[in-house]
Order: sequence, then structure tokens, then C-alpha cells
Amino acid sequence: MSAPFPPMLTVVVDGIKVSFHAHDIDAGETPESYARKIVTPEVIAEVRAMHSARAKKAGKLRRRRTAARVNGMVRDSVMACLKGQAGPRRAAFIERLLRYRISDLRARIEAAFADGMTWDNHGAWHLDHRRPLSSFRINKLACRETRDAWAIDNLQPLWAADNLRKGARWCP
Repeated sequence: MSAPFPPMLTVVVDGIKVSFHAHDIDAGETPESYARKIVTPEVIAEVRAMHSARAKKAGKLRRRRTAARVNGMVRDSVMACLKGQAGPRRAAFIERLLRYRISDLRARIEAAFADGMTWDNHGAWHLDHRRPLSSFRINKLACRETRDAWAIDNLQPLWAADNLRKGARWCP
């Protein structure tokens, strides 16, 4: 049988958690004084910079996840309403949220159909955002950015190949 690992000590110095083995400490030295030798001002600055970068990245990821969740919810609701598959409560909610009637959106899209576009072949064409969703800072469902992203003037029918080729490009 192998020998057990030596006990670990953990000390917090200037907000930085330092862990080390008990046998690393010299005789007569306290864990706190040993930890202070390890945590120099340079180490403190480096750790704080790392934490700041990590916090920025986490914030970006959280915003991206929130925007994706909100856009997915709105997209599913709008498409269900356009296809007549949404119940009255869902349709009323999406109309209140976006501040226009689904019938107005449907008429606007149908008026902009290119030759060969029908509701039956949706999938061969996409409901495109003239200004891409990625250019909006959507952080919750009921906000101005969500309404602007899903405004009637920002939506258009576009053949799938053209929409995929366009990607998230936008020229204001």
C-alpha cells in the first residue's frame, strides 16, 4: 500500500486562496507567513488580471446564451403564429411583445414573396433579418432590442441559399 498524501493547508492572502502541503513549511513558520512568501505583489496582479479576463468572458457567454434563448423563443412563437399553429394566448403574447399583429406581418411577408415562395415551401426560404440578430444586444425577452430585432421592417423572406450566403452581414 502506498503512503497517504501529506495533508494540504489552505490560506487566503489578499483575497487569493493558496493551497500547499504541510511539509513545505519550515520549522517555526506559520501557514500564513509561508503563504505570504508565495503571494508576491506580482502574483496578486497576475491573478487579478486573470480573474478580470475570466469575468469578461463569462459575461459575454452569458449575454450570448440569453440572446440565443430569447431569439429562439420569439422565432418559434412567430413561426407558429404565422403557420396558424399557435394558440390564442401565445399569439396574443407575441403580438403584445412585438407590438404588431401577426396578420400584418403575414401580409407583409406574402407581399414580399419572390416567385415560387409559398408557406408550404417554407424551409426553401427563410424569414431573414435585414439587420442581423447578432448586431442587437438582446438581454431579456421584453426589451427594445428584442422589438427592434423582430420589427416588421427588419423581416423579409429570402431564399435559404441567399440567406446563408448573406450570413450576419449588414450594411446600415
